[in-house]
Amino acid sequence: MNGDPRYKPADTDEKIFIGKGEEPAWLTLALANRHGLVTGATGTGKTVSLQVMAEGFARAGFRYLPPTSRETSPASPKPARPRTSSSSGR
Repeated sequence: MNGDPRYKPADTDEKIFIGKGEEPAWLTLALANRHGLVTGATGTGKTVSLQVMAEGFARAGFRYLPPTSRETSPASPKPARPRTSSSSGR
């Protein structure tokens, strides 16, 4: 690996560069599908990770649909309302 901290490996026809830790991280395009799950605690880089992947997919020619979160998705199930004695019908 190049020792220059400004060095960023380039995408290839088969994979996109998504980041680096001790080694570069790649996402193989043949294994990418329309579903994904990114989880983590507050401040761990979930949004940045999604932005990097979206940019990589765009460079590779994929159409991109912005992600939705459980809090903002219109298809999210609504929390159940607690039953009260007046709503039980008794």
